[in-house]
Amino acid sequence: MNKLLLISSIFLMAQACGGEQTADNHTTPQNTNPQEVAIEQTPKTTTEKPQELPDLATQLQQPQAKEVASKETGRNVKALIAQLRKDASVELIFAEPDYGKTQTDSVFEGYEVRLTTSCLNDEGVLQEMYDMAGLAPKAYMVSHNYQTTVQIGHAGQEIVVRNIRKEDLQGQLMPRFVEDAILKHPELLGFNTRTKELQLAFIIGIPSTDLVVMVQVAVDMKGQVRVTAIENLMM
Repeated sequence: MNKLLLISSIFLMAQACGGEQTADNHTTPQNTNPQEVAIEQTPKTTTEKPQELPDLATQLQQPQAKEVASKETGRNVKALIAQLRKDASVELIFAEPDYGKTQTDSVFEGYEVRLTTSCLNDEGVLQEMYDMAGLAPKAYMVSHNYQTTVQIGHAGQEIVVRNIRKEDLQGQLMPRFVEDAILKHPELLGFNTRTKELQLAFIIGIPSTDLVVMVQVAVDMKGQVRVTAIENLMM
């Protein structure tokens, strides 16, 4: 796999849905506790240290990982955004809708494979931005999630159609990390003829931070997805 290509795509994560962002200010004040909804991160304008993740490759092999990851974090992003809209002291920065699609077609051992990645435009990712000087108003960035549709065919017949989203990684990565991150930049790695599994790699990370990992997954002929490797790409 061209690792340099994957690592270079990390810097695209900061663009969220790839468009410009717009601010949304409101004038009805309401007391909130932003720390309850803040996402620890280290954008370019701060010296604060980001929230550290445990060794993800080690966590992948822990027997209790699925049990821990299955617990709900209790965050409702839509409700939090609605609450923040009512606070006049808070600036909301929304990623522009992204209606574009990227498509990759390949053939492995007679199997035709198509990957189509699109933005959900769901305003489903919320993170607090920090100002090192403390002069700017409190701000939150609202980004969108993505999904990749995997289509596998053979001899002119479609065998598998499977949408892969970040929720498919629950049980392998920290739940809060998955909630705050965006899954993008799929890459075809190959096809395992023995197990009849398509092998893919994705970049998943929190926008504007160095909290980024590369996840390798396998998709079988029943559309089942399993994580085969996790590589920490934090800088």
